Amino acid sequence: VVDDYLMKITHVIRGEEWIPSTPKHVFIYKAFGWEPTEFAHMPLILNPDKSKLSKRQGDVAVEDFLNKGYLPEALINFMAFLGWNPKTEQEIFSEQELIEQFDLSKVNKSGAVLDTVKLDWMNAEYIRIKSNAELVELAKPYWQASRIDLKKFNSDYLEAVVSLEKERLKKLSDIPELTNYFFIEAPVLNPEKVIWKKSDPNTTKHNLLLLQDLFRILDDETMLSAEKLEITVKAFIAEHELDNGSVLWPLRYSMTGEEKSPGPFEVTATIFLGLGRENVMSRLQQAISIL
Repeated sequence: VVDDYLMKITHVIRGEEWIPSTPKHVFIYKAFGWEPTEFAHMPLILNPDKSKLSKRQGDVAVEDFLNKGYLPEALINFMAFLGWNPKTEQEIFSEQELIEQFDLSKVNKSGAVLDTVKLDWMNAEYIRIKSNAELVELAKPYWQASRIDLKKFNSDYLEAVVSLEKERLKKLSDIPELTNYFFIEAPVLNPEKVIWKKSDPNTTKHNLLLLQDLFRILDDETMLSAEKLEITVKAFIAEHELDNGSVLWPLRYSMTGEEKSPGPFEVTATIFLGLGRENVMSRLQQAISIL
């Protein structure tokens, strides 16, 4: 009470577990002859099982969520929606919009469940509106914690990498795992996964050898453009009467070592940008060698 008075606090907003203490605090204000502050008590934040949120069952501190890669603006937006509803379809609010619309009188009296699925969705929405340059700066601490030597790569490459994965990101801490193959000499490949489901080892090997021959002669401008690379490779596939899946699946997998990733042309062009033609060729050769 004394601290709040000396700091000229006008409103105290706290959890409902403080309600029993409020009369005591009001009496203390009056005993000193001071005007009591305004009090508002908020419903508790609950776990999905409706138990009180506690450290025993997961993260509860803002710092925990920030360290996991949730953006401050996403956390503010998410927290505002715990027990409050603007009565519209809008869910993503700028800080100024929240200031203008948030009203304590509209906060529900019942506890609000901390829905991490909703938080992930909201955080992903905020990530997508970041520029690639902004996202690179946000990603750097997570890359560095994964021991990726960023000094080896220029900003154009880093921005190209995050632009490819931006749509799949839920939180910043996902970045190292999703982008790891962009920063290594070659991914670890599973021979069985190199092969398209409708193909076979011999056909896959033959198609990868054809791709090597094609990539060896393509000019840098084509290799650096996902759009031009797509046009060229698809024309090459049609010319040789090949099946798209039996060419494009092994191309993408040999570049990434992942069953799920951005498209083969975007990935190949980006690797070419950062690691060069030799690395693209060596990744294809690795896939050929294990078949």
